[in-house]
Amino acid sequence: QIGLAFGLLISFIAIPVWEQHNLAEETARAEAAAYREMAEAIEDGGGEAEPRLSRALHGTVEHIIDNEWPQLSQLLSPQVASAPLRNLRAEIHDLPDGPLHHELSDLYKQASSARETRLRIAATRPPPARWGIVGVLGILTLLGVGLIHADSRRARRIALGMVSVGISCCFVILFAYTRPYIGQFAVQPEDLQILRADIMAESTVADSAERRNRF
Repeated sequence: QIGLAFGLLISFIAIPVWEQHNLAEETARAEAAAYREMAEAIEDGGGEAEPRLSRALHGTVEHIIDNEWPQLSQLLSPQVASAPLRNLRAEIHDLPDGPLHHELSDLYKQASSARETRLRIAATRPPPARWGIVGVLGILTLLGVGLIHADSRRARRIALGMVSVGISCCFVILFAYTRPYIGQFAVQPEDLQILRADIMAESTVADSAERRNRF
């Protein structure tokens, strides 16, 4: 019965842990997708405002990758100020009313919503009591297995070894996925990094073309 209770508790804890980790991955992709669509919209119809919008967008993406993301592992509050984001919002707000203004505004809201979700996940801490209960049930499970096989020393060793390995694996996996922005399995801004490289490449091509036109 103790082993059954331990297994049920682990399953109840594992489900929200993996759901949160999956949400963190989906949020990272959604945020990067919104900024990529924004970059494409600026390139297609930015007009005279294209250089300013592109610089603001590049600054925002760079700020998220270089400044915000490294802080996620130690974030205590989801309220994080961001000057580059405010600058991007101001540049979009200054656009004349039209299709580009509405499209960029909608994409900015999508990116901001994904960012808020990302910050909220990073600031979430699992309650310590949860791990205390799991630890106590794990110890009771080992004691129960040991008592069941008390007559046979060899069987007791084998059973305790197998159960210990199983409990240890459960703890390692849960700890690895509990905080989505910490450890070997941490969610990384890979899509944003690709987007930054693309923006920089396009900016280099545009600068080269501008210099050729001057001469």
